[in-house]
Amino acid sequence: MKSLLFTSRLFHRAWIPSHFSHVAAMEKLKLQVSATNALIDDKVRIVVSGLKEEQEITLQTFTKDDAYTYGALGHYRADSRGLVDTFVSHCHGGTFTGVEPMGLFWSMKTLNSDSPGRMLRQAKLDSPYCVSVALNHGFQKFQDIQWSTELSGIDTCQIHRHYVAQNVRRIPIEENGIFGTLFLPPGDGPFPTVVDTFGIGLFMENRSALLASRGFASFALAHSNYKGLPKDEKSVDFNYFLKAFDWLLTQPFVNPDAVGCVANCSGAGYFSLLASRRPQVKCMVLINSVWFPIGHDQEVEGEMVNSILFLIHRFRLVKPSFLSFREMFHPSDNVTLSEGWRHGAKILYLRGDNDECIDPKYAAFHEAKIPAQFRNNLTFVNYPGAGHMLDPPYTPVYTHDPAGLFGLHMYWGGQPKPHADAQEDAWRRLLSFLETHLCKTSPSVQLNSQL
Repeated sequence: MKSLLFTSRLFHRAWIPSHFSHVAAMEKLKLQVSATNALIDDKVRIVVSGLKEEQEITLQTFTKDDAYTYGALGHYRADSRGLVDTFVSHCHGGTFTGVEPMGLFWSMKTLNSDSPGRMLRQAKLDSPYCVSVALNHGFQKFQDIQWSTELSGIDTCQIHRHYVAQNVRRIPIEENGIFGTLFLPPGDGPFPTVVDTFGIGLFMENRSALLASRGFASFALAHSNYKGLPKDEKSVDFNYFLKAFDWLLTQPFVNPDAVGCVANCSGAGYFSLLASRRPQVKCMVLINSVWFPIGHDQEVEGEMVNSILFLIHRFRLVKPSFLSFREMFHPSDNVTLSEGWRHGAKILYLRGDNDECIDPKYAAFHEAKIPAQFRNNLTFVNYPGAGHMLDPPYTPVYTHDPAGLFGLHMYWGGQPKPHADAQEDAWRRLLSFLETHLCKTSPSVQLNSQL
């Protein structure tokens, strides 16, 4: 089977335009990129030729979504061949430093707000993000450089970054009280399949679109604050997740022997409950999550399920106008864990130790309760300096949200460089884990990574 892991040509580190040589410094300054169309999780190489040795330049990137504009810049010096290559050249300043192949992407910051919200959360998935790249003389300061869709450097180009590969199908679902969006790779299937969800009040399609672009059928499942669904966690029906999963298994494109789950935060609590009652769940990736459902105690298939609600009095102010959820849950809380491991599901648990929504120590407290006979099925990965929102890689670090309570921002944590590294590693692990535990049961599937 063709390997899923970053199979794109864009990752070939030997890529250098063929005309680059030791006489490049005599040529006209030129800016080139390894791809003008790429998936969000593809690395894109940026090379400048025709420079003098040690010549100083600034590389600049710019993009915008519906609400905000974003920019990043890096200071570079040309090597003995008159080249700057973002895959190997050292960045001496700007919005990042060091050898950072995708620093001009993950270090983007907002230009028109101190509180950007989540970038690339709900892009129009059929339209890529257009990233403008510009080459400028000297080491430019962020506040002095031009920021607009028409960058005016010495040389410019554009990169279109996609969540959806060519021929991936998007199918909105509103059926029998189930809401979400299906993303299907090219072909008839049946495919290895992923159910994908986020925390309370969040319905997002971008990750599912990217998973389908990598070869999985993916069902982005809404569960609250969406259309006819409950507005908040107080009214979430836990049976809804079982109903949605059972419906998905009946679909002809699904390989029923190769179904897994990916979830963040409270969404993982619902999927842990699901896996405890559905042995068809072969694996789960849980990201900065809890092990129990959020909501009110209720009956699920004849059994009472214990849960917990968000408690506002446990919010704490960590910065001026920033609220942290880190102390939301305590070991003293009377809560029963959902035994998502009890039918043999393999579980990958990814967490940032700078998470300001769920205290990693609280998660570790519950890990100790997992029966010894199941622990070999669980893998825990801790990321120092990473926050709550571990998104697909090469997107700007998202540390806080302006849509908070009482006019305050919700603080998610994360230091830019460690968080960016964590996002890249976590996504690689996620794809590898899904491939290992789902694709071995679908040997005929050719995993897709082409635009």
